[in-house]
Amino acid sequence: MCEKKGNMDEAYKKLQEGWLDQGSKVPPAEFGKLAQTYSECSSAKRGGDLGWFTRQQMVGEFARVAFSTAPGDCSQPFKTQHGWHVFICEGRKA
Repeated sequence: MCEKKGNMDEAYKKLQEGWLDQGSKVPPAEFGKLAQTYSECSSAKRGGDLGWFTRQQMVGEFARVAFSTAPGDCSQPFKTQHGWHVFICEGRKA
């Protein structure tokens, strides 16, 4: 999570150059390194890991993106009331 779009653009550019432009999946460990560098969220210390959550635990746009991103995929940057986000879905529980 970044409050300023410019910071999110910089972080997302690194994801694109490293993996997305080549059609590759972003390795969670590499996503975590970027989160530690760029994120302003308290989850940055954990590499951006939010743990398991339900749709109801997240704000509208975050929940929509999180639950429409396929496991292993990375979302495009998106905005919520808390700032700019990019999301990598590591998996889903049934």
